Amino acid sequence: REERCEVQFKQAKGQTRYQKPDMMVETSSFLSKTAPTTHQSQGCRHQGDFISLPHQFVTDWNTSSEILVDSGKLLAHEFIKLRFGIFDEIGFPDDLLYPSQFMMNGTVYPSGVS
Repeated sequence: REERCEVQFKQAKGQTRYQKPDMMVETSSFLSKTAPTTHQSQGCRHQGDFISLPHQFVTDWNTSSEILVDSGKLLAHEFIKLRFGIFDEIGFPDDLLYPSQFMMNGTVYPSGVS
């Protein structure tokens, strides 16, 4: 039960085609405490696992129209990654799975597209 909103969440019963959630509200995602991230354990063109929605992202959603527009674009971007198995063009500093740079023939290059 979410006391702040006075809403009671109920578990789905019976037969449903939804076996696992596409989005989960969490304290923070594995890459960001404020922005949604898509967990992708498969390769390109394979649907992602789920979108992690940090609690702060959800609660800040309606604080201004500027945040609402930016949040909507960000969530749409993550949903496309989830549904169609598309990966970001950039990486993240010090991340082993999604690095921000790579080395080829002894030269370091930034991850991304030109």
